[in-house]
Amino acid sequence: MILKSKHIQNKKVGLIAPSGIVRQAKIDKTLQNIHSIGLSSFDDEIQEKIFGHFAGTDNQRLNDVHRFWTNEQIDAIFCIRGGSGATRLLNNINYKIIKNNPKIFVGFSDITALQSAFFVKTGLVSFHGIVGASEFTEYVIEQIKSLMFQSSDNYILPHKSFNTLKHGKTQGRIVGGNLSLLTSLIGTEYLYKFENNIVFIEEIAEPPYKIDRMLNHLLMATDLKKAAAIVFGKFNKCEPQDFDMTLYDSFSIEQIIQRDFSFLQIPVVYDLNFGHIKDALIFPIGINAQLDTLNQKITLLESATL
Repeated sequence: MILKSKHIQNKKVGLIAPSGIVRQAKIDKTLQNIHSIGLSSFDDEIQEKIFGHFAGTDNQRLNDVHRFWTNEQIDAIFCIRGGSGATRLLNNINYKIIKNNPKIFVGFSDITALQSAFFVKTGLVSFHGIVGASEFTEYVIEQIKSLMFQSSDNYILPHKSFNTLKHGKTQGRIVGGNLSLLTSLIGTEYLYKFENNIVFIEEIAEPPYKIDRMLNHLLMATDLKKAAAIVFGKFNKCEPQDFDMTLYDSFSIEQIIQRDFSFLQIPVVYDLNFGHIKDALIFPIGINAQLDTLNQKITLLESATL
């Protein structure tokens, strides 16, 4: 489902918190971010939302999803933050509401669960890479404008350089997200199909042995081996030294990727600038794209918005 394009100025943004707790500092940062680029918030009277480690009960967070998607005044929905809890909503979401009211949807990390479910159930194109409280650098702002509000065919993603494990030129729909969330969706009806698609994967603050286990789980339990290509981003705070380990008693993330994915006969690249980092690349989930490793280009073959 490709969305209708809208000029950015004064478009209304709904801010939701479908996952972890939201404190005032995150709310203030999000409001500052969206106002600074010409967007206006639908409701400036957003309150802190705390229920254990969630931003409200399951029903409260679910009601926010339904309420914001049915509101015709809202052009885009930004998740304030990730955290934990989005998977708890999946069985009770009314996906007809999402399908009948397509909107620009922005998030990453725990929001991977919603983005995968929305695409599988409705075909909704969404945007992975930032949340409302992320650092809105010039690099990020330019992507928001170009991808979400001024999108065009043959747009080349403005990524920084990456390393290549397996060279090639291929195309497919862009799908993926946070490794922990992709793994948690295995065996459910909400996980993307990876076959013939360009799959992007990132993670934060997980030790190498857990990264290894989750990647192998994906390889064994899904059709990841049949992907058109696999693109690994930044695995922030996931190296041995982040857990007081050394390379003598743990593999590095690069070693894990090289060991477990070098046998595939598809393009595989790693260390692309997306994930839990400052200048994060934004991926339009569900859009057909071409990956050319030799020329280091990822080109959208269709507009993310019409």
